[in-house]
Amino acid sequence: MNLVIKIGLLFCFFLGSFVSFSQDKIKFGYHDASGKVRVINTEKIENQMEEEKLVIPENSTFTSDSIIYPNDSVSTFISDSVFSELRDTINVSVLLPFYISKNETLIKFLLKNKRHINQIYNKSKLALNFLEGIFHAIDSLEKMGVPIVMNVYDTENNIDSVRKIVNTDFVKSSNIVFGPIYSDNFNFVKNFFRMDTNKILINPLSTNIRFLHNSQNVYFLTPVFQQHKETIISHLKLLDSASNITVISYDNNKEKVDYSSIKNNLKNSFKVIDFKSFKDLSQIRKQSFKFLGPNKNIVLLLSEDKAFIKKIVTFCGVSNTEISLYGTEKLKSIIELNIETLMKLKVHIPISNYSNKSVVQNQKLLNRFEEQYHHQMNNYSILSFKSILHFCSDKKQFKFIKFIEGGGFVNSNVKMCVYKDYQLNPVH
Repeated sequence: MNLVIKIGLLFCFFLGSFVSFSQDKIKFGYHDASGKVRVINTEKIENQMEEEKLVIPENSTFTSDSIIYPNDSVSTFISDSVFSELRDTINVSVLLPFYISKNETLIKFLLKNKRHINQIYNKSKLALNFLEGIFHAIDSLEKMGVPIVMNVYDTENNIDSVRKIVNTDFVKSSNIVFGPIYSDNFNFVKNFFRMDTNKILINPLSTNIRFLHNSQNVYFLTPVFQQHKETIISHLKLLDSASNITVISYDNNKEKVDYSSIKNNLKNSFKVIDFKSFKDLSQIRKQSFKFLGPNKNIVLLLSEDKAFIKKIVTFCGVSNTEISLYGTEKLKSIIELNIETLMKLKVHIPISNYSNKSVVQNQKLLNRFEEQYHHQMNNYSILSFKSILHFCSDKKQFKFIKFIEGGGFVNSNVKMCVYKDYQLNPVH
């Protein structure tokens, strides 16, 4: 078979999910189709992979709608795939925090207390989500005839563990390193391989642009805040210039808003642009919103602070004036916000890596995943799925830009969406 998967640092891959590793078995944290914990003998895994020949349409990858690119003078598009028509073997190292030892401790505790063992250490779930997406991508690549050798390593979110991992021969010779995901761990790997321009270092979640400096082999899968801001500004320029626009920010140590940049970008589109900053949450009260006009109001909420966002949206929601509110992607994750309020305010949010799940090919992919893993594919598994497919084949999933001169690259897939019909829909 073209696909070879090896084991690294006490971690084994799975055909379902994972709880802990022992010498002869892998126990899976998710239920199988019958509702029982799945147990597979390690020596049978490769045979099972040979037997599970899933038919995957060549066009069954996730597709994205139109992509908005940042207006960055440094931005350039690149050819980033290590895929070759010669079908050279691609070595992939996956460095994620599975916390195997903590799962072993958890299982011992559950057994001792005669409790169900079909559960995993909570912090392991993110790594498992990523790994499921990676395996799903490798299934597709195998059908395409792309030879992959992959080692999976448990970083344990520990620098000493990461140091041992990166010094292994396989990781040193890998074409692609997926992870680590925590800042200190990734920074160590980035510095270790800084001069290796033949290696691709994938960071799926970070938006910290300091990791891009002097690191031409680093790729961010998640667009950074500047790209979101520029997407919002590009959309605002299309609106009625007679609208009242107010930029609201939270004046704390963590968040700095570049007012001059916003004003320069919008001054030709709007007659008046007001800026309102709050020093602390106690300043947010009913009388604080006297700036709202009787007609159309555009409120640009530039903040990543959950408590601040909640308070601003709540007060705007009870206002009798017409408001269109623009916010960051952070707003989407605040489950306490009433979706009817978000629809009333016509809340617009730039979404990273938007994928249209109503597309037939995408639905087939999601259904296949659920049949295999017995739970739904989430944003993390989708992201890792797309990344491996992108870098290991000609099935491009992202558009990367050189965000910093002489530095790394950032995915530019940001889609403006609006709350409508009880969900976020793309703005066409």
